[in-house]
Amino acid sequence: SPRAQLRAGIGLSRDPYTTTLGLQRDFGDVVAVGWGPTRYTFVFGAEANQIVLADQHDSFAWRPMTKVLIPVDGDTALVVSDGDDHARRRRVVQPAFGHRMLGRYAEVMREEVERAIAGLAVGQVVEVRSWFGEIIRTVVLRSLFGDSFGARSEEFGRLLERPIAYVQRSPVQRRDIDLPGFAFHRARLDRDAADAIVFDEIAARRRRRTESRVARPVGQSATPDIVDRLLDAADDGSTLSDVEVRDQVVSLVAAGLDTSSAGMAWTLHALSRDDALTGELRESLGDETHAEGAGLLAAVVSESLRLYPPIHIGNRKAK
Repeated sequence: SPRAQLRAGIGLSRDPYTTTLGLQRDFGDVVAVGWGPTRYTFVFGAEANQIVLADQHDSFAWRPMTKVLIPVDGDTALVVSDGDDHARRRRVVQPAFGHRMLGRYAEVMREEVERAIAGLAVGQVVEVRSWFGEIIRTVVLRSLFGDSFGARSEEFGRLLERPIAYVQRSPVQRRDIDLPGFAFHRARLDRDAADAIVFDEIAARRRRRTESRVARPVGQSATPDIVDRLLDAADDGSTLSDVEVRDQVVSLVAAGLDTSSAGMAWTLHALSRDDALTGELRESLGDETHAEGAGLLAAVVSESLRLYPPIHIGNRKAK
């Protein structure tokens, strides 16, 4: 009814998570809301996700739905690319996430987690999402830029905070007006400053490559990182421009911070309510080679993500 449509529209703008679950409860696993160009169909459950994300993924486009991220992620980021552009960029980016590289990132994670834990005092109260956020930001930036980024790492992360917060606003709260006094303008200025840092780093690395006359082969870097891999791909003729390198870098930062910190915070929340499981994890993970411990940890994380998904809605446009 028109009244139900209006109620759903108001609810989705104010509290999309609760409203979405309410739509499923009241109307089932396929729910249409709105009229004309603002008509959306919500589909729920494993079967629907399998169809949209896998079996019939070619029937859907996501750039029309993710273009709201362009003010931060850039026009060529993977998350806002689809079709042939997405396939090409994914081929270029994928080697940076091979098994050997993931081992390097895992060591960075371990170092930063141990450093953060060492800074805690017994009985100290910690707001875990912010605490995880600081760890994850350092891990992401070290994985992207290695250890050569230095003091600029903190500045770069700080500059991205306002743009990321802006694109996470509800559509009804956004005013993409690039004039002083508007939130979009302030976010854009910070993004431009962050871009300048990235482009300076790219230019410096290209200069070093030119001066050495030979592009550094993959795996030969003293501090292997994702930016090097992206530049290696560009040097191999994969036509990855500096702008594309920038967009992949910034989108990885933007995608990783809030989602990972939220997921980890909710996992701790769930564990805090189950002393038996927490004890079992602590015991089984005491031996790092214990396969059961690793399997139990993976199960705990998967169940936490199922119960408390950091991203609960994925948007597509039916072709």
